Amino acid sequence: MLEVKRVKNAIGDDVIVAQLSNLKRYLVTKVETLHANGTLVFDTRFGKAVHVSMTAVKLNSVWPLVASCNVM
Repeated sequence: MLEVKRVKNAIGDDVIVAQLSNLKRYLVTKVETLHANGTLVFDTRFGKAVHVSMTAVKLNSVWPLVASCNVM
């Protein structure tokens, strides 16, 4: 599900690339694991809702994608 590898960028520097092939499965697994371990607490005012947002911010010529997960 998560592949991490070292590659050369356009100018020949080594960079680490992490590729997540199934974001939904990864997040569901993480949330289920937190819940099973008793470390996930839902706010009773909002029910059992998890909000996921995706953003990208340009850094030089690269657009890294960032996922954040908020339990509401």
